[in-house]
Amino acid sequence: MIKAHSLLYAIYICLIISLLCGALLYMSNLYNNLNLYYTTHEELYISNQSVVNYALGHLDNPQDTVPDNGGIKSAYSIRPYGFLKVLKAESYIYNDTVISAHFVGQYQEDKTCLYYPSFNFPLTYSGKVILNGKKYLPSTFIEPVFLSSEPNSIDSSGEIVASEKTLPQINEFNMWQNDLKTVALSSLQKVNDSVYFNSFLNETINISITSTTLSNVIIKGNFMLKSADSLYIKNNTVLNDVIVVAPKIAFEDNFNGSVQAFATKSIYVGKEVTLNYPSVLSLKNNTQQKSKITVGENTRIEGGVILYGNTFPDIENNIIETGKNCLIIGDVYCTGVLVFKGKVNGTVYTNRLMHATPTANYQNCLADGAIDAFGRPDYFLSLSLFNQSGKYGLLKKLL
Repeated sequence: MIKAHSLLYAIYICLIISLLCGALLYMSNLYNNLNLYYTTHEELYISNQSVVNYALGHLDNPQDTVPDNGGIKSAYSIRPYGFLKVLKAESYIYNDTVISAHFVGQYQEDKTCLYYPSFNFPLTYSGKVILNGKKYLPSTFIEPVFLSSEPNSIDSSGEIVASEKTLPQINEFNMWQNDLKTVALSSLQKVNDSVYFNSFLNETINISITSTTLSNVIIKGNFMLKSADSLYIKNNTVLNDVIVVAPKIAFEDNFNGSVQAFATKSIYVGKEVTLNYPSVLSLKNNTQQKSKITVGENTRIEGGVILYGNTFPDIENNIIETGKNCLIIGDVYCTGVLVFKGKVNGTVYTNRLMHATPTANYQNCLADGAIDAFGRPDYFLSLSLFNQSGKYGLLKKLL
């Protein structure tokens, strides 16, 4: 005869076994779902990278459709953001989606260091000068001039080719969307009560700046800061990947950030400033008024410095002036006068070169400066200044 408590023990054991079996089945199902989740997302990430590579190969002729990849559907879009382009790539299957955003640029295969139009007199040099790369000049001979007691020396490599009478024409394209909604900075919410942030997956936010000074704020991402007056940006301000638009823009000494600055009258960059990759200083002046970009001593700019828009008779009214020991990595394009000191790791295009001393100005003269077309880092991609096809690459990952 079976005792009652033995039957109760058997029931307990069966219950425990059933719970264990249920837990094992649950864990197995959970593992399978988790494995499916990670496998699906791995395939989505791989597909998304394939879409990015596909888009880079079709930027000159964008495609409306992207081939499916094992049931994963994909799409991409390209839009302007200042002198840069934003590539947004999306891959999705069922309810799972992977999206990425990047700045894209062109690889610089042309190793031109200096383009100087032929309407000028032959180029001269004084002091220690380095010209490394192909040169387009009015004359194949670069003549020394003696402006101080220091000896002259020139380190020039690369062929010299006769230049045309005009500079290569810069691209004229829509640099941003014109139908942006304008908001006040005070109306935006901060992330973690400290940072103004807008993803590049969203529309660009146009912020109206009413004050003439921008101070002690952190602004990162897909923003355009627009002022109808002068805008002075203090060095306690943090700007990352932001566009700034104003007639006059000035950066305080020791400012550090990445920004595209667009002005119509003047841009002033103080001493010891660092504008990180990719940054642009752009001044377009199509009036007869004077305009100027000033780059202070010991300043580093990674991207480009561009002055354009003026007609030929107004060359002397439009100036880019760089200070001692400044370093520009990228392109310098100037349809006016370039008063050049320091070093450019990239290419210089200018209608006129001038060396300035306290007592005199010397036209068509390059003094104590270096232009090295081979000095760009391997990761560096150029701005799309000219309407030309070429190999595109990822300039910076945004998301």
